Amino acid sequence: MIFALVLLSLLAVFDPEQFFLAGAACVLLAVGAAGYFFPWTCFGLAVGSLILSPENFLQFNIGGVELRSLHRALILAAFCATVLRHGLARPFNAPVVAVALTFFTSFTLSDLHPKLDAFQIIKSTFAFVVLFLFINVNYSPEVIPRYLRIIGFLPIVSVFGGVLAQAAHLDSPWGPWEVLPTEWTGAPRLNGLNISSYLAYFAFVAIFANIYELLETRKKWLLGLAGINLIIIILTGTRTPMAAAMFLAVVMLLFSGGRTLNISAKVNLSIVGLLIIGGVIVLWWPAIETRLLRSFGDDGIYMSGRDVIWDYFLRAFWENPWFGRGLGTGAVLLVGELNVTTAAHNEYLRLLTDVGIVGLVLFICGFAWWIRDGLRFMYRDERLLILGFVVALALYSLTDNTLSSPPALMAMFALSLVFARGRHRYIAAVLAHRHWPRPGTATSRGAQAHPLLRSRGRGGQPELPA
Repeated sequence: MIFALVLLSLLAVFDPEQFFLAGAACVLLAVGAAGYFFPWTCFGLAVGSLILSPENFLQFNIGGVELRSLHRALILAAFCATVLRHGLARPFNAPVVAVALTFFTSFTLSDLHPKLDAFQIIKSTFAFVVLFLFINVNYSPEVIPRYLRIIGFLPIVSVFGGVLAQAAHLDSPWGPWEVLPTEWTGAPRLNGLNISSYLAYFAFVAIFANIYELLETRKKWLLGLAGINLIIIILTGTRTPMAAAMFLAVVMLLFSGGRTLNISAKVNLSIVGLLIIGGVIVLWWPAIETRLLRSFGDDGIYMSGRDVIWDYFLRAFWENPWFGRGLGTGAVLLVGELNVTTAAHNEYLRLLTDVGIVGLVLFICGFAWWIRDGLRFMYRDERLLILGFVVALALYSLTDNTLSSPPALMAMFALSLVFARGRHRYIAAVLAHRHWPRPGTATSRGAQAHPLLRSRGRGGQPELPA
């Protein structure tokens, strides 16, 4: 430790760039070491830290490594420590396989964009892999409800954190940090410790976690928490998350069974919800009207500049539609072209530009494989909720960065937790009833993911403990 401090001191004096990278490496090693002894606490803190977007307060880019990449590396360090302590879960990680295949096609079949280099391809692949590593975490049954509860409260924590950041007069790249800044359209938009679009995405994921916990525990206060998160989305002025959250709420109210809410409760909840949400919309109407209903001319500004951005991506896509311009092209395509953003704000278009039609199909198949595999262990209303969330996320991806932004990690984390709980519940039922499930109810392959059921006896049946 003393030697490491001396080395860092020398680097700080003679090579500041290497000092920052070495310091970041030491932090990652420290997180990994702490994660081995306190795995679930460190893993939860690492993922929960996503609610803070450090690049909003500190600009950092050395050798092409940004603060966001180091943030993902922090989560990877906590993941590795947790795996060393508790091992890997057994589910086949189809999305990571799809990413690996697109990584291969980027170097062999893609027409690489002039702005793209090998380092950017590796960095983009790393970001995608970290996004889906949550699938393979061997979650303890005790920590799953705690993590889901934390996800449900994070948007509120972000808002209070934003208030404290403003009170402390913290600066951002755009000036002093404000909780309710007024954008160029004249509409005020709620920020927390994140920009408004990220905060809305976090709140959408939180609503999913709130409703799932309601199905599992039947605690009615979770409805109130989901309502607060919906109000946060409305105050951010983000259009697609607002529509996605309301779509999810309507699906659950219309099609869920009576196990959690009977018809009378649904009617009462709908009336109360409409009154509260309607009141918020009336109070916030000038901002909502400005964001949703007014046109600002014919130069693409009505779509918040998306049609201008999409034109760049479409031109790049058509140069190699089958295999794209290389994984990571979407991150560098607009560099030097536009000053406002470098993101596509359409994940399908970004993937088409990066890896082409073949890569997009591979990715969708991998993601669908994972969802289908996890749904086998869920109850009916849980399946309805998950499918509603996935459909809403798919529509949301048409106009925003739902896989490349920090909240995407939280979305995949929440889905992984829900599927892990379903598997644990299924395994407990198998052990309690002392028999292997019938085909068509749930397949044996899923249950064998549990360490107690990995070994097989005669006839392919598991050797249940005595």
